[in-house]
Amino acid sequence: WVLRVRYADGASPEWAAFALVSHPSAVDQRVDAVGPPKPLETCQDAHAKAQARCEGSRAEVWGLADRLGGAGVQRRSIDKKKSGDLPIKGGHVYRLATGLLVVLDVQNATSERHWSPTVATLRPIRRGQPALRVRAVAVRGGRIAPGEVGQVAVEVDLPSPGVAPPFRLELPEGSGGSV
Repeated sequence: WVLRVRYADGASPEWAAFALVSHPSAVDQRVDAVGPPKPLETCQDAHAKAQARCEGSRAEVWGLADRLGGAGVQRRSIDKKKSGDLPIKGGHVYRLATGLLVVLDVQNATSERHWSPTVATLRPIRRGQPALRVRAVAVRGGRIAPGEVGQVAVEVDLPSPGVAPPFRLELPEGSGGSV
């Protein structure tokens, strides 16, 4: 019989294999396995990786704190009736101290391919006003399957004092239209 077991610490190697040979006069109810001792460098490397993961999550928290800038978050709902050409199921606009975050529930109306917008433009509807600078475009889960509804987030700079809503969000690589 071959018995394969995982080490409790989950480190490398992850498992060990034993060949069990029975003998009529001997019965063992327990098998203890101890792996070889790990070199100091391996432990230090694992510790450094764990610290980097912790610091990375802390950096995200501080990034959010910086964007809030000590102010409250203002939120406004996006009505799907005012959504233009794209099949928008709803969404929200969040005003942070340093910019706007537009989060939309968008349906991928194509029946052939997954969709993941990478470019967006947010421009005032009133002519002659400049478009806002887009900082990031992201899709929850990486992409939206054909016929499915997914969330798209767009982060943009705050508009200048003279630039006023309403705005038009364009996702040109999307389902053939804009919001």
